[in-house]
Amino acid sequence: MAGPHRLVSAARHALAAVFADLPIGSPVLLAVSGGPDSLALAASACYAARERAIRLYSLTVDHGIRPESAAEAAAVCQQLRAWGIEADIAKVQLGVGDGPEGEARSARYAALAARAEQIGVVQNDGNRQPALVLLGHNANDQAETVLLGFGRGAGARSVSGMPFRGSLPLHSEVSMCRPFLEFTRAEIEKICMELHLQPVEDPSNKPSGPWKAADGSPLRRSALRHQAIPVLEEILGPGLVPALARTAKLLQADEEVLSGQAEKILLQLLAKSDKLPSGADNSLAISSNFLAAPDNLPMGLDSSLPAIVGKEIIFSCADLAVYPLALRRRVLRLAFLAAGGRGGELVYSHLAELDKLVLGRENKIGIDLPGVKAWRDKNSLSFTSQSK
Repeated sequence: MAGPHRLVSAARHALAAVFADLPIGSPVLLAVSGGPDSLALAASACYAARERAIRLYSLTVDHGIRPESAAEAAAVCQQLRAWGIEADIAKVQLGVGDGPEGEARSARYAALAARAEQIGVVQNDGNRQPALVLLGHNANDQAETVLLGFGRGAGARSVSGMPFRGSLPLHSEVSMCRPFLEFTRAEIEKICMELHLQPVEDPSNKPSGPWKAADGSPLRRSALRHQAIPVLEEILGPGLVPALARTAKLLQADEEVLSGQAEKILLQLLAKSDKLPSGADNSLAISSNFLAAPDNLPMGLDSSLPAIVGKEIIFSCADLAVYPLALRRRVLRLAFLAAGGRGGELVYSHLAELDKLVLGRENKIGIDLPGVKAWRDKNSLSFTSQSK
């Protein structure tokens, strides 16, 4: 008798590799919208969870955008429960703020973080360790993220896309993993077909869907998916999506090294200026989530940086100026975040102006940054929080 299709086996192996790093019987939360990615993720997780008795939970977020969304969420949960997954639905309301895409994303991650906390394991110290969250992002999602980064012109961090492992975006206390990040959308659809899965077709993200950008044009990610990438594949060939995903992976490796060096430099600068708290560790373990998610603050770092977050940051401009540009600007970004800055609002022009302060000789020159005031006084660069 023939075994499962090679893609089905590959998906199961990808989940088994994630579960192998967890204690036996650990709870895991699956983010399941009912689309092909998340449904294939759930089916693969059910198979792979057996060996280590992983306890599977799922959360389906109903954004309430379409009248039929509640019935679809209920149908998805019914299917998951039939597979033995403890499935729940979170109903969220979207208001005004970051636009429909940003609001839905924030609400979705908040619901996942809350559920991960509920089903987490109580540690010896009495604190609850949130469950690992699995997200169904695939290589096509990664390619779109890379192209969005190129469009922002924000450098290697932005172009390096989404990390395979790290913290749940916007919720650094919750660990997450994206097991399907190297599977293309076509491969995942093939998995669904082989397993006879029937994903929910959500028209909201299509160019003709109900969500639009402020100017009435299709949402940026939707336009990339349905318009830009097909054209680029015609010009550059069908290997575009894997190539962009590979680019992201390579850049993440580079960024991890550079940002790790920048952390050490910042701590050395602070120690030299007597601004490093006593007892602070002189080496940091930077999280992949912090590297690749520009809207996340570095609260997930579990070493010295949290000890200085929100405090005044002061160090010598001359001591920083000796480092190359790539390291200087990473140090400046870390200093900004440590002082309480809003990472998602820091842009290239902010870092360029900060770098001018480091290299220039101007005194008492200040810059208003998102949530932080930075200024140079003689040879010192200072950052202080402006949050209320």
